[in-house]
Amino acid sequence: MLPFLVATRPIEVALLVLAILIILLLGWTIVRLKRNRIHSYHTASAWMLDLLESMPEMVIIFDSSERIMEIVNSKGSRLHYGYPIETYVGMTLDELTEIEDQFKDVAVVIRQNLQATLTNRQTCDFDLEVTKDGRKYYKHSRTAPFGKTDAIYYSQDITSRVEAEKEISRLKTFLQTIVDNLPVGVMVKNTSDDFRYYFHNKKLLELFPERTIQLGLNDFEANDPDAEKLRKEDLLVLNSDQPLTFERFFYNSETGAPSHWADATKSHFSDNEGNCFIITTVVDTTEIRKKQLELESTRRHLSQALDVGNLGAGTYDVASRQFKSFYKQLVAKEGMLFDELIETVHPQDRALYAGVFNRLISGLTDKERERVRFRIDGFYVWYEIFVMSLKDEDG
Repeated sequence: MLPFLVATRPIEVALLVLAILIILLLGWTIVRLKRNRIHSYHTASAWMLDLLESMPEMVIIFDSSERIMEIVNSKGSRLHYGYPIETYVGMTLDELTEIEDQFKDVAVVIRQNLQATLTNRQTCDFDLEVTKDGRKYYKHSRTAPFGKTDAIYYSQDITSRVEAEKEISRLKTFLQTIVDNLPVGVMVKNTSDDFRYYFHNKKLLELFPERTIQLGLNDFEANDPDAEKLRKEDLLVLNSDQPLTFERFFYNSETGAPSHWADATKSHFSDNEGNCFIITTVVDTTEIRKKQLELESTRRHLSQALDVGNLGAGTYDVASRQFKSFYKQLVAKEGMLFDELIETVHPQDRALYAGVFNRLISGLTDKERERVRFRIDGFYVWYEIFVMSLKDEDG
C-alpha cells in the first residue's frame, strides 16, 4: 500500500511526512521550553529565597485568609519567643495570639495593616514595640502585595537604633536642662550658614526680653536694629584667637534711662564637619553696674565736698611704699614713693611725719592727725593730715 501511494501520490506522501516531522519537532520544542521554564522558575524561586534569607528582615508570607504560608529568615528573630518555626506555619494571627499572649497588642497592629494590603493591595509601613522577658524590642515593619491575592510581611529589628536614639535624646534633654539652668545666657550662631542662630537657652531670653532671637534666622533676616553692629562683632571674633567681650546696654522704653547691662563674651569653634560656630555667653552685670554708678555718684559728691574745703584724698600702699591719689594731688603725687615724699617735708617735721605712719603700720593706733609743713614751689606750707589704717581682704 505504502509503495503504491508513494508511486501514485509522491507529493502528498512527502507533504504528510514533512507535516509529521514538523509536529514532532514542535512537540519536542514545546516540551523543552516547558522544562526550561520550570527550571528557570525553580532557579528564580531559589534565588529569591536566598535573597530573602540574606536580608536583615524577617519575612512572612500570608495567604488571602491571613494564614501564614511561609516564614523566611527567621533565625534569631525575637518575635518567635523560642518556639520552632513550624509551629507558626499555617496559623492565623488569631491562632497565634492563643499561644502567645504577649503577642496580642502586636497582632492587632499587624492585622490592621495586613487587611489593608489584602483588601486594597496597598503597601503599609509601621513600627512595632514587642515585649519579651520584660524587655522591649522594636521592629520596623511593612506589608506589601505578594502575587495576585497574597501578602508579604517584612520585619526588621531596629532595637539598637531606637535605644541609641533614646539615649541620645536623653542626653540632649539632660544637657539642655543643664544649659537652661546656667546663670548665664548662651547662644550659638552657625557662621557657615550665613550667621544664622543655631541654639539659645532660656536664660538668654530673660536677659534680652526686648529682643526676638529666632532660630534659623540671622540678625538681618530678623530685622534686628543692631544687626550691622553685631555682624562687625562676629567678624572681629572670627579673626581673633582669644574670646572678645562686648558690653550690652538696655534702656527703658518709656523713660529712655538705662534699665540693665550685660557683658557678651564671644568665641568661635569648628566641628568635625568643618562648620564654624560663634558661641556667646551673656552675663548680667546690672547689679555691678548699678554699684559702679553709685560709687561714681559718691565720688562726685565727695569731690565737690573736697573742692569746698580745698582738700585732697589718697592712699598709701605699705607693701609697695607708693601713694595713690583719689582726688586733687595736693602733696603726694600719683605713684610717688614714701622716701620721695618725706624729702618734701620740713626737716623739723620729718620725724613727726614718719612717726604717724610707723604707729599706724605697727598697729599701735588706727588713726592719726597732725600738722606738717610740705615744700610747695620752693616754699613750706602748713597742711593738716588725717591718716587711718585700712586692710583689704588679703590683709
